[in-house]
Amino acid sequence: MDAGILRGADCARSVACLAVFTHHISLASGHLALSPLLRSVVDLAERGKLGVSIFFVLSGFLLSIPFWKACDRQNSVDLRTYALRRASRILPATWVCLIVSFGVDLAYAGSLEDGKLVRLITGLLFVSDFHWFTLFPVVQNGPLWSLSFEVSSYLMMPLAFIALRQAFPGSMVGWTARYLWVLVLLLALAAHGLVMGLVETPVSSPDDVYAVAKDWFPRYNPMAFFVMFAIGTLAAGVHTQIALSTTHTDLVKGLGIMVIGVLVPALAYTVLARPFGFEPPPFGFPMLPLATGLFLILCQKIPASRWLDGPVMAFVAKISFGIYIWHALLITALGDALRSLHLDPVVSLTLLAGGSLSGAVLIATVSYTYFEEPMIFWARRLERRRQSLPNADTAAPEALA
Repeated sequence: MDAGILRGADCARSVACLAVFTHHISLASGHLALSPLLRSVVDLAERGKLGVSIFFVLSGFLLSIPFWKACDRQNSVDLRTYALRRASRILPATWVCLIVSFGVDLAYAGSLEDGKLVRLITGLLFVSDFHWFTLFPVVQNGPLWSLSFEVSSYLMMPLAFIALRQAFPGSMVGWTARYLWVLVLLLALAAHGLVMGLVETPVSSPDDVYAVAKDWFPRYNPMAFFVMFAIGTLAAGVHTQIALSTTHTDLVKGLGIMVIGVLVPALAYTVLARPFGFEPPPFGFPMLPLATGLFLILCQKIPASRWLDGPVMAFVAKISFGIYIWHALLITALGDALRSLHLDPVVSLTLLAGGSLSGAVLIATVSYTYFEEPMIFWARRLERRRQSLPNADTAAPEALA
């Protein structure tokens, strides 16, 4: 692995982002009278929703690396730096997008009925993931539902490391720490099953504006998504351990820990929870999160994997957050405009996909260049200023972004 470079990460982020985009294009084109062959392709694109799983695994992988390094040094991560970097990266852009999307909601509905203001507030506070009523902070920008789940995982991962270090003092180092992380997966799955068993969601009707949220919840709960995040964290633990070795033995051991550490908890959940009808976490669990974790590990060991992260992938990865949070608004607006023109279905689909993607890339580029990146740099300056103070705790802050 090249120093400071995690091969395959840009590729995974770009693929996940574009997969989610194709998913929403597929949903938006459901009314088009396409040929059977083209319809089958568009319907297949609907499975791009699985990109959400890749996002969570990748986040767990990237954000946990400094925690694993700190464990191996028997040191601690500067949690204030971690929180500052996460906040600067996700909060400002999300807040702007939420407020704009809320304005679009009002333009479509013309009123604050159906709890719109309450849902907006929970979205701004990143707590909309705890109830079906608030699961979608805004109506016209569906993908924003996942951001509260992401923030919940940001919080749970450090807490899990702290809990393990308290429960097993002196053991959170080397391969033993990676074995112990499997306990986190087991407990997260148990918590997911507990939510499935205890939380009841009202039955929805066909014209219910909350129908999708009621169908998703409680399977879509914070613990379900933390399971994916924790799989990425385990992959990062394996990566940081085998990076110190020059033999194939540790690579085989690490891959074994990944496979067994993910599949055994998943099997245990299946055996214990399925008889009660408790569904597992969504989005391809456990095979897709496991495959993503293995991909990220192997990319660091295979030199040819550097070709996966070319200039295009690097660019898409850099602006992927902007694409993710803005593309659904563009698809909705452009889709409404195209329906009024009564164009040929293939032409409509082409304009919908091409126009929405081009617009999302443009907005995301402007957002990153003139808003997101300046906020990140501001946070770095604040971080350096704080670290320069006497007695500042600067232990292991690297790679937190």
